[in-house]
Amino acid sequence: MNNVRRFQGETGLDLSHATGNEIQSKLIEVVIGMKKSGKSNSAQNLMVSAVQKWCEVFDIEGVKFKKVRGYMSEALANHNDVPYTMDQLESIMDAADLRTRAIILTMLSSGMRVGAIPTLRVGDLMPVENLYQVRVYSFSQKEAYTTFVTPEARRAIDSYIESRKSIGEIMTQDSPVFRLEFDSKSPNKKVEPMSRTAAMKAVEKYAIISGTRSKNKKENKHLRHTTPLTHSFRKLANSAFVKAGIKPIIVETLLGHSTGLQANYLRLTDLDLLAEYIKAVPLLTVSKESSLQSEVAELQTKVADIEMLKQIVARQARQIEERDRTIERIVDERLAAAGFGKGEKLKGSFGKLEPTGESDEDFKD
Repeated sequence: MNNVRRFQGETGLDLSHATGNEIQSKLIEVVIGMKKSGKSNSAQNLMVSAVQKWCEVFDIEGVKFKKVRGYMSEALANHNDVPYTMDQLESIMDAADLRTRAIILTMLSSGMRVGAIPTLRVGDLMPVENLYQVRVYSFSQKEAYTTFVTPEARRAIDSYIESRKSIGEIMTQDSPVFRLEFDSKSPNKKVEPMSRTAAMKAVEKYAIISGTRSKNKKENKHLRHTTPLTHSFRKLANSAFVKAGIKPIIVETLLGHSTGLQANYLRLTDLDLLAEYIKAVPLLTVSKESSLQSEVAELQTKVADIEMLKQIVARQARQIEERDRTIERIVDERLAAAGFGKGEKLKGSFGKLEPTGESDEDFKD
């Protein structure tokens, strides 16, 4: 909606009364202007997509959006992006307030997108061991997925939430995990979730304060930083998952990616996800605090126990299956020896016999 307003403001065109040809002409002008000013392909695409959505909703025809996109600058792959180092992350979090620290650790340890931050509710967090299992996009049956955050991130989230409770905020399962800044004298007035933009600005603020990120000069305000502000957290999480040896299908699941046909046939339990996720916890822990490192070591021991239990359960399941087959074979052999093999049907391992094809008269003297 913001892009639609911006488009109308820059062009002086009222979309409600404009023709398709007028919209197309002005949109091409705007795209060319954005390209000349150095705005990214992504920013240009957001503008075009916003206007396209408007036209679809209000049945405005005659705009050739494929032609409009032909004027956009080429999308550049970000292969030269440099992620944050652990030292840089520690510097940012040392400078950050409770809320921003919790946001950074949540995104870093789960790999969730910054756009998920406004949607998180207290009820989406489920304590598991000393971490949180998180239901991301829980409001959407199609987009919802499960991931986790580290013990370090859970501590940060808990500290932030406790700080809100301590000044009188009444927390419910529907309370936003991260909320906009508010008057501490009226903690329960207008409780609003933190927006995506506010989350990004908070991260940027402390990245600059810590000296990790420089502020672009006005003449270069569209200059791209080599380290993406928040998407770096997602890239770091993905890298940690891969380095930890997590199964590829589970990496995709933890990041909320579509797994195609496998999603229809592969049924992963929360325990499956947890057992794999714990492998990456050491790589996703920023603090060198000894108590946190002890918690990480304890988790690693538990995941080894979980894997052992899964192997024991699988072995027992195989043994039970083999036993059932053996019992069924013995019963079949004994029935055959007793003359009941022909025309008899066995239900299960100990099912009842059901004569088929012979009447009671056939068994009379």
